[in-house]
Parts: sequence; C-alpha cells; structure tokens
Amino acid sequence: LVGCHFLFSNILSTSSSESLSPKHPLRRLLKPFTYGTVTINMGGVKSLSTVNGLVHRATALSVAGMTDAFRVSFLSVKFQFIRDDLE
Repeated sequence: LVGCHFLFSNILSTSSSESLSPKHPLRRLLKPFTYGTVTINMGGVKSLSTVNGLVHRATALSVAGMTDAFRVSFLSVKFQFIRDDLE
C-alpha cells in the first residue's frame, strides 16, 4: 500500500504530468496506467489509513502502533534506479 500506491504511482503520475508535455510519447504511453492515480490514492488515505479506517479495524494495532507501522513502511521503501541493477 505504502510503496506501490502512496509513493511510486503518485510520483510517476505527478512527475509525468509536470515534466512531460501533453503530446510527449512517453506521457501518452503512461496515461492509461496513471489515470486517476491521485484521486484513487486520496480515497485510499481516507478509507484505509485513517484512525478507525479499514487497516486500523482489520488489525490489532493501536493508533500509535498504526502510526508507527506507516512510518516504518515509508522509511523502508527504497528507490533503486534500473542502471544500478545493470552494473
């Protein structure tokens, strides 16, 4: 949830719309995969990761425990460039 949706998909959607022109071929290629990403992620924040949200009710975590779990999840996500894998 944290790595895939809150970070990677949001970054891809935002950076492609801010950095590439609307007619750029890469932006046009990515559009079907990133369409509505920001709206979907905001819905996820409101329904999944809030106090008494789905994640909180589905686990035995206290509010402090859930906050810590999300903090650790954000801190554990690592960005790795493809060229690092090729070396």
